[in-house]
This record gives sequence, structure tokens and C-alpha cells, in this order.
Amino acid sequence: KMKKVLLALAVTSLLTACNNATNEEAQTETTSEETAAVDVEYEYFGDSTMTAENAIPATELLAFMGDKDDVEVKVSGTINEVCQKKGCWMNVKLDDEQTMHVSYDYEFLLPLNCDGKEMIMTGTAYFDTIPVKHLRHLAEDAGKSEEEIKAITEPKPTLAYLATGVMIRK
Repeated sequence: KMKKVLLALAVTSLLTACNNATNEEAQTETTSEETAAVDVEYEYFGDSTMTAENAIPATELLAFMGDKDDVEVKVSGTINEVCQKKGCWMNVKLDDEQTMHVSYDYEFLLPLNCDGKEMIMTGTAYFDTIPVKHLRHLAEDAGKSEEEIKAITEPKPTLAYLATGVMIRK
């Protein structure tokens, strides 16, 4: 009689252990699928550990900064333009008329064909004045005509951003 009780306990323990292993495998598979979905959704440049959490829309960045000269912040928005020589800078839409210049100190380069794509970036927003020489360089990088480049005669006060990572929606 004792052997039957021990046998029943052993079988029950074995079945429970097998069932738990199956549940753990199912949970692992779900987590892997969820992770794969996130990986497929974005292409990473620079900081590959960043996430989309807590990003503020670029349209709200000026208000978010208030009277601060610079602020570390994660921003989401639309890429308006990318350097057509190397992908070494981009402009992000702030509203229908304004864009923000984004650089990344050559830590990484973006694809030349990502105009119009949604992105999330992490880094520092700051106020800057771009000198005429650099504005002309940016216009040349963007493929502007000689006439357009020569028409740049004034420095431009602007909201700028130094990104340490960019996630571009695929």
C-alpha cells in the first residue's frame, strides 16, 4: 500500500514538473516573439539600449524646455531631412514651418533615405546659433543649389539637439 502511495506521489510530481516546464517554455517563446516584434519595428543607431518609453513629441519640445538652456530628453518625431553626403545630421519637424537640427558627433550615421520616417532619439536639446559658414555647409550637404547657398548671409538662432541614439521606425 505504501508503494502505491509513493508511486502516485512520484507520478504526480513528474507530471507537475513537466507541466511547469511547458509553461515556462511557452512564456519564453512569447517573450522572444515580443522582443522580435520590437526589433523588427525599429532600426537602432548609436545607443542600442534605448526604448520608446517617456519620449515627448518634438512639437512639445520648446514648451518642455521652458527657460532652460539645455535639457536631456527623449524626443519622438518625423525626420524632415538627412545629410545626403554621409547621413551625419538630420532635421526633425517641430511644426509645419520649423525644424530642429540634430547632430550626433559622427558617433553614427543615418541612412540617406529616411526622410519622412518616424523616429525616437535620446540626447540633449539646446539653444544654439548656427554661423553662416556652417549653414552654408549644411545647405551644400543637403544638395541645395549655389544660388540657395550664397543667399545664406545671416547666422540662425535655433533649437538644436545632440543625439546619442536614434530609433527609426522601419
